[in-house]
Amino acid sequence: MLRLQLLAGGCGADGQPTLWGLRVQDGGIGLTPAQLARVSGRCFRADTSCDIPSTGLGMRTVKETKAPLGGRLDLACVAGQGTAVTLWLPALQRRPHRPRRHRPRRQWRPCTEGSAMPANGNHTGSEADAHAAPASPDLAAPAAPAAPAASAASAKGLLAIIGGSGLYDLPGLTDTAWVEVDTPWGAPSDAVFTGTLATAVGPARLAFLPRHGRGHRLPPSAVNYRANIAALKQLGATDVVSLSAVGGLRADLAPGTFVLVDQYIDRTVGREKSFFGVGLVAHVSMAQSVCQRLGEHLHTALAGLGVPHARGGTYLAMEGPQFSTLAESRLYRSWNCDVIGMTNMPEAQLAREAELCYASVAMVTDFDCWHPAHEDVTVEAIVGVLMANADTARTLVARSAGAVVHDAAGAACTCRHVLDHALITAPAARDPAMVARLRGIAGRVL
Repeated sequence: MLRLQLLAGGCGADGQPTLWGLRVQDGGIGLTPAQLARVSGRCFRADTSCDIPSTGLGMRTVKETKAPLGGRLDLACVAGQGTAVTLWLPALQRRPHRPRRHRPRRQWRPCTEGSAMPANGNHTGSEADAHAAPASPDLAAPAAPAAPAASAASAKGLLAIIGGSGLYDLPGLTDTAWVEVDTPWGAPSDAVFTGTLATAVGPARLAFLPRHGRGHRLPPSAVNYRANIAALKQLGATDVVSLSAVGGLRADLAPGTFVLVDQYIDRTVGREKSFFGVGLVAHVSMAQSVCQRLGEHLHTALAGLGVPHARGGTYLAMEGPQFSTLAESRLYRSWNCDVIGMTNMPEAQLAREAELCYASVAMVTDFDCWHPAHEDVTVEAIVGVLMANADTARTLVARSAGAVVHDAAGAACTCRHVLDHALITAPAARDPAMVARLRGIAGRVL
């Protein structure tokens, strides 16, 4: 038995939905997590035991159809009970009503002797003819889905967490689902795990994105950072917390210390670092690299948990995947860098271009190789300390989520207005294809 539902999502400035969804729910065999990850693959069938002929192209067709329309696909299932598939597409946006300028009707009558045609060649009609009926509003082409606009009546947002694949194992997380998202920049590292967490100030909507994919499939240089940020923006994220493992470059930042990063030095090479480019140029300030408001919430939570942490620090972003040499480690210390890692750039830059509030929590797993009493960095050492930090990271997310999502000051945060004066290309010179591609990122100012 199939159940169909028409859903409305998001809320625009006019109070109308920004997304429409069609949900199809069955009472079938459901899908296992392994099957769910492959459901959009070509010719995939969850059950091949029956004799019903099928190509297995149904979900693949849905996936390829929604991409050019800027849609997304939500999947939720319970093995043995059934599957719910929701296709979200952006709502048609009505243009503001503008009364149509109407020329009075011409009334032709033969010229007779003694009558003359007015100099302008027109005869005026009756008073009723001189007033046109209001025009019907036109319908604009659908735009790429963007984050629902924040209203004055509600400060609720969506908190996204980028980090390891185990961070979403939070007690009390409900309404969970793995959501596949396609973006104009390709696929993100993995599907996004969404859910709702009950907090003291009300329910908090959360989205978790495994930066390296489940099972840590992707090295830092292969992560599609643009697709990751774009996917979270399309899902409606307003705030992003980055959790990552780093090496310590200061003697007082021992393994197990959490650092709230506020500055960066970018030493990565060959990574795509901007959503903008030829056809639509923008220059975004990175002087204040992270959101101070979001960082304050994280500081409060860490202090309440009694976790050793540093408020503020400079993150040296290296390309990797190899760790630094001794000479490099000493050089970075001479630059007054505090921690070293491989993933926060261009992630922080792209989050800023997308007008997302972004904060980075760097979890020190070891001293970098500069430390004379410390062994050279090994993967085993990093993984061991990282596992010990995982519980603290999950507790930090749970403790801070409510305050972040329900922060009334979020809508007015300067991070969400970074693009006000950033676009350089004149409107007449902008590439229409580039503009269309950027609707989901910069639609507020386009």
